Amino acid sequence: MTQAAPTMLDRWAARKIDAAPGAFSREALASWRLDALQRLLQRARSRSPFYRDRLTKAAMRSVQRLEDVRNLPFTTPEDIRDHGLRMLCVSQDQAARVVTQASSGATGPPKRLFFSEADLEATIDFFQYGMLQLAAPGDTALILLPGETPDSVGDLLSRALKRSGVRSLVHGLVADATQAAEAMAKLQPDCIVGFPVHILAMAEKLGPIRGRSRNIAVLFCSDYCVDSIANRLRKLWPCRIFNHYGTVESGLGGAVECGFRCGAHLREPDLLVEIVDPETGKPLPAGAWGEIVLTTLSREAMPLIRYRTGDVSRLAPGSCPCGSVLGRLDKVRGRIDNMPVLQSGRRLELARLDELLFALPEVFDYSAALDIHAGRERLSLKIASAGQGDLREIRRRIASRLAASPEWSIVLDIQLTNDPAPLCAGKRTIDDRRFSSCTT
Repeated sequence: MTQAAPTMLDRWAARKIDAAPGAFSREALASWRLDALQRLLQRARSRSPFYRDRLTKAAMRSVQRLEDVRNLPFTTPEDIRDHGLRMLCVSQDQAARVVTQASSGATGPPKRLFFSEADLEATIDFFQYGMLQLAAPGDTALILLPGETPDSVGDLLSRALKRSGVRSLVHGLVADATQAAEAMAKLQPDCIVGFPVHILAMAEKLGPIRGRSRNIAVLFCSDYCVDSIANRLRKLWPCRIFNHYGTVESGLGGAVECGFRCGAHLREPDLLVEIVDPETGKPLPAGAWGEIVLTTLSREAMPLIRYRTGDVSRLAPGSCPCGSVLGRLDKVRGRIDNMPVLQSGRRLELARLDELLFALPEVFDYSAALDIHAGRERLSLKIASAGQGDLREIRRRIASRLAASPEWSIVLDIQLTNDPAPLCAGKRTIDDRRFSSCTT
């Protein structure tokens, strides 16, 4: 049987762990990652006041296998907000980039994550090899991500593409679908990277593309993607759609799909991924759905040990037809805090709302809020519509589609706007106001 040629990400990973040609294997990767984990624990405990208090010598001695990482305590978003500076393993003046994220609540300090030059270089390196699965030297890419600030995600991606001979334009987040469509029409890119909803809004504004000799490579990133968005995009453009998973905590890059689209190949030399029960925190068996927990194996400035992301996914079972050694993350189903529990005991999942609403061609984007009205739970939707057809009929179709989920048992309030620009500058959330106010 002929062995599959190493993928671009396998070549990257083999170089990261100093594997000899032909010697990169699952076993070699696991051995290297265990050494990296033990080095991380020693470094974190010796240099970080936070981890010095958190990591006991007994817990560290117990880590003799990769799965023994479960003996260590979790790190949470609250830890970063409350103890961020104490988590640093370098001095503050060695931090080349600080990313500040507002609290998910109305009050509270923001999260601040610190990255050294080496941390940023590791991200560029991963981006370069990951993007080679989508774009080839001589191609052009349109980046619909923030890029004005040096070392922002769009800037890092642009620099990574340049190393591979790919020209790029960093447009920024899509605040105006018309402007984004004009930028695409002028550039005629071979590859597009951005939020799923932003790319869809731009595509609907631009309209169908015909006559291309090759498909456009589209990388959905910074948010999960539902099938209804991908299906609508394929009807408009000849395209190949890939998914990327990454968070600021993972170092922006985390996992990216190959052409077989059987799950996103993980950045395993840099990340150790666990799946745990969101309620109990106990590790789940392979193939089970749960919360993603990250350990940054090679982070220099601010390592995270067993960080609870709040994202829901699973480790994909089996192997990928591409032959990669790297493990894979299945499709992310959304965030736990975007799955509020209703009075009926059911969860109102934002991802399910997406599937229902984006299946309607009139819907560009929407925002959602949950409150109490006249003693009943009410879901208020503000929907950006294409403005085609009778608005009352569009509202009726939306209400009818949502009524197909009677187990939610909620009152609907639907508002429509003809503005096709995305309503959400970042990741969409369900604004749960049930416990902060009482609406009558």
